[in-house]
Amino acid sequence: MPQLAEAPFVADSEALVLGAIISDAETVIPAIEERVGEADFARPLHRRVFRIAMQIHEDGGRPDIVSIGAALTELGESDAGQQLAYLSQLADAGIYAAIRIEYHVEKLRESTRRRRLAEAGRKIQALADPEIEVEEAIDEAGRLVLDVATDAALVESLRKIEGPEIRQVIEEKASKKTGVPTGFRDVDRMTFGFAPGDLVVIAGATGMGKTSYALQTAVSAARSGYPVAIFSLEMTRDELIWRMLCAEGMIDASKYRRDGPGGYPDSTWRIERVSMELKDLPIYVDDTSAVPLSHVRSRCRRMKAKHGLGLVVIDHLQIMRAEGETRAQALAEVTGGCKALAKDLGVPVVLLSQLSRFKDRADKRPTLSDLRESGAIEQDANTVLLLHRPEYYFGPTSKQGDNLVGKAECIIAKQRNGATGIVDLFFRAECARFEDLEDRE
Repeated sequence: MPQLAEAPFVADSEALVLGAIISDAETVIPAIEERVGEADFARPLHRRVFRIAMQIHEDGGRPDIVSIGAALTELGESDAGQQLAYLSQLADAGIYAAIRIEYHVEKLRESTRRRRLAEAGRKIQALADPEIEVEEAIDEAGRLVLDVATDAALVESLRKIEGPEIRQVIEEKASKKTGVPTGFRDVDRMTFGFAPGDLVVIAGATGMGKTSYALQTAVSAARSGYPVAIFSLEMTRDELIWRMLCAEGMIDASKYRRDGPGGYPDSTWRIERVSMELKDLPIYVDDTSAVPLSHVRSRCRRMKAKHGLGLVVIDHLQIMRAEGETRAQALAEVTGGCKALAKDLGVPVVLLSQLSRFKDRADKRPTLSDLRESGAIEQDANTVLLLHRPEYYFGPTSKQGDNLVGKAECIIAKQRNGATGIVDLFFRAECARFEDLEDRE
């Protein structure tokens, strides 16, 4: 295996930035202190000089040749004469470097990224060890490369709010720009779609239609041009495809399987029409069972690089593989990881979750406290949608005589940046399809 080259650095950029600090600290340091750190200097002496200069400046002193030289002597650096001579050379070169400090800082940052890239390469090389699980190694390798790629974005993290930035925020809000569409008009009106970087939890008891709802959202997003990644830990690809075909084509699944295409008017035409549409939508399915979050992360990063990525759907939380001393800690690790994944990729992540069983409770409408086994679900989620179908519990008619057939609710129980409330929907059970109540009426 070929050996990687030594970590590169641009010594001239290091020297010129240090020289600019020494020659004109009052002007240079405020311009670079949020962008340059000790780790940007490859040479040990340069790191020490930078650290000393910044400390002197912070203490209210002037980091010149004399003060920095004295500090180096206190640290036990040998040959004070050589130190002063070298600092003088830095200061002489820095007189002109201070004028073009932005350019020299950028060159310094470039050398830092190259050095970090070489370091990441060595670490990735070590991950080929047969003792390390392949999925874990791939995920760590992706994280190492991503850290280098996003390093520039970490510079200048503390910035003053400026006028153009304020105007941009106002214009964006006034434009009524929305996130990824959910496929349901009233839900979109309340949530403005699923925003990039958000963790959205869709929860419900068994039989409420969580997967159906999530698949309809996935199809809606794909129709709007957002590539969708679906991780189905419970259902196979074939089951998911059949569900989407029946929901989008409004096919009675049981009747189709019992009577076949010939005994079901228009079913063949509807299946063909939906098939032609689905095959052209950017929907990607991974049906690997009981995967860890590292599997999801590595495949999402790969998909984003190859096809783009607009939405991630994970079905569901309780059967993801996770480690923790307790079940609650294991689930908290997953929800925290899903939230971090959404922020890192800049896309909404939809995580399906079971609710606790509440057989003995008269009111079957779910609440946030019913989120199963872990308070971290509510804490980490930006938005929580709870699905409820009273027909499932009480039959076609309520005790008061109200018709419950098809009645469904999407309860927006939490929304970090918006209102909460209940959106009435209709559930067409024969094809496992949710519909806007306006369409049904």
